[in-house]
Amino acid sequence: MTSADQSPQEVYSGWPYRLLQGIFKAILYLPWIWTALFALFVLGTAVSVGHLPTYGSPDPKDAGAISILYMPVMVIMLMVMGFSPIGIGLALIKLLRDVPPFVKRVEAFLYLAGMGLFLIIVRSDVAGLITWLGD
Repeated sequence: MTSADQSPQEVYSGWPYRLLQGIFKAILYLPWIWTALFALFVLGTAVSVGHLPTYGSPDPKDAGAISILYMPVMVIMLMVMGFSPIGIGLALIKLLRDVPPFVKRVEAFLYLAGMGLFLIIVRSDVAGLITWLGD
């Protein structure tokens, strides 16, 4: 049976559709997950040392028990940057042409808002926190 012989319900319920939907949902939440982990990492470090972290004070890898978040924050940050062309492309296509079917309009807005927040945090380097993270 070819895809031309299948009803839309059959096409949009198969494993390729669910796989693409799952991949986009994972990409969708990455900027939000990174923002939450980064905020938790900075807040935890600030509580443990008594001030906002600055370059070299303390080293993010040696900031105590909260340092367990260092590697996930760095890896997810790289994933957000790496998957951003795919995510932005899918979100813009959805908003402009209402395709692909596995992306919902609300998810496209959420992704673009998350990427906007991510870019603001990373590009503006508020209080030198990104510089501290890269230390």
